[in-house]
Amino acid sequence: MNFHFSNCGGLLQPSEDDIRSMDEKVAREMTQLATSEREHALHDLHGVGVEDGETASKAFATARLEQLEEEIQKVKEGTAYTEAEIQCKDYVMNKNFRLMFLRAEDFSARESAARMIRYFDEKRNLFGTGKLARNIQLSDLNKEDKACLRSGFVQILPKKDASGRTVLAYLKGLRSTNQKRIVGRAMWYILSSLIEVESMQTKGVVYIIHHIEAEVRETCLGLAVFAANILYRIMPLKKVGTHLCTDSLEVRPLSTAILNLMKPSDRVRYRCHFGSNKECMYSLRTFGISADLQGKFKLDEHARWFQAQEEKESDHSAAKRDSTSRSTYRNSQVIGPTDVLFGRGAPVRDNPGNARFRKIVDSYILQYETAERLEKGCIAYAIVVMINESNGRFLQRNNDGLWSEVDAIKARDKVHQTFRNVRHQK
Repeated sequence: MNFHFSNCGGLLQPSEDDIRSMDEKVAREMTQLATSEREHALHDLHGVGVEDGETASKAFATARLEQLEEEIQKVKEGTAYTEAEIQCKDYVMNKNFRLMFLRAEDFSARESAARMIRYFDEKRNLFGTGKLARNIQLSDLNKEDKACLRSGFVQILPKKDASGRTVLAYLKGLRSTNQKRIVGRAMWYILSSLIEVESMQTKGVVYIIHHIEAEVRETCLGLAVFAANILYRIMPLKKVGTHLCTDSLEVRPLSTAILNLMKPSDRVRYRCHFGSNKECMYSLRTFGISADLQGKFKLDEHARWFQAQEEKESDHSAAKRDSTSRSTYRNSQVIGPTDVLFGRGAPVRDNPGNARFRKIVDSYILQYETAERLEKGCIAYAIVVMINESNGRFLQRNNDGLWSEVDAIKARDKVHQTFRNVRHQK
């Protein structure tokens, strides 16, 4: 049995009027679609006639990229995006990175810009400022994050749908924690691994929310909505179908909240399957999805995926260390583009790393000036970490006239001094 739940705009106890209102809204949105759009939505849901690969022309994509930059300039002020831009402009301006957001929003420049802003804001919330301008790695997750990820509560199913599209499942019965931050960091990592694959961006992903024989509590529903928010409003991932499988009408608030997160094109690609686990699995087959979620969840494939991620990052780290040892090791006399130099005069002032460093300090000046002494130290330390994580060093000439890297305490003092200089200049 398939049906749409309503949206009450909140999490608990929608009224009957709210239920009817959302039902009418979804029906109205469906009828307002052109025949070709309605057929396309249904084909996406059932995995029929799905096109393989990018359909947008190079000229079209280039034009949309230019429009995206214009839209970002309108809304970026005061957001985490500006911090990421200061840290590494090449990262936020990367063409392939931006195309992910355009594909997720059907090449709407305005919606893509809004998603990018939300993306960096949430990334800062989950991982802090220092990791804004680089991809999140497995090594960025702590012990609790990795345990949550290993649990398989969110996993890529081994079987793709009838059209060869990846199926992602949220399995409430496997979640090992109710801590929102841990759930968010684990989910961020697995979704990030998906968006790195271009075929995932162009063909899209099918999403299953499995909430059968699971405890229904406000906290549980809230976490599922939090996870759905990351998927639908933040990560640059194209969703071509969403299926909620449940055996309890008490899950209605979850369905209504998810519908509220969706844009109209997502809502017409949403279905709720009500019944036993077996009945829901049979229902999914009518949509070209052969999901083996019967009885005890199988984690063998997910364990292999996790191991593959560990090996991939280990190989990458080894290659990076080898490259670093040959060319950009820590005591090299070659000044890198992110190195911060001690000293005075035009050569130091005009050094690219010092110019970037001053921009970072400028972006934190208001926060620093209003902070307590202990908080000031934390801000200074965070900036030191930010420089180090972008392969930057704090360098000072020694008695032999050679550049040498200073310790963390001296680097932090340099940050404090720069804040004081900025204050005196204003």
